Amino acid sequence: MTKTPPALPSIGGFSGELGIRFTAWSHDEVEMSVTLEPRHMNRNGTAHGGVLMTLLDTTCSAVGCRLVNGEIHGRVVVVSLTTNFIAPARHGVIRARARKTGGGRRMFMMQGEAFDEDGQRIATASGVGRVIADREA
Repeated sequence: MTKTPPALPSIGGFSGELGIRFTAWSHDEVEMSVTLEPRHMNRNGTAHGGVLMTLLDTTCSAVGCRLVNGEIHGRVVVVSLTTNFIAPARHGVIRARARKTGGGRRMFMMQGEAFDEDGQRIATASGVGRVIADREA
């Protein structure tokens, strides 16, 4: 018997306005993506660093939440996020993956990576998040 993947919620607010969406969510890893459009580009014709940082910020913070029946349980704020840009992205779908690397019930450490459409790593992020609210399933 095959297991049906969980329903993924939509993203609201600023990240939603950028077109960021969930693409996968497991117990210990979250993946999101954004399809690059002209509005996401800088004057050099590459993805704006703020778009990549927002994608990584949103993906990393989600690892502090839980997915229950297609709904996000918990709210997280990012306390610190260090981003390293490795290569430019010029077109297509940008994918980010994040995982929790440690911490406790409220504070946690997280790491993320962003990849271009060809699977090349274009940015990394590491930081600390804080769970500010949670509701039981």
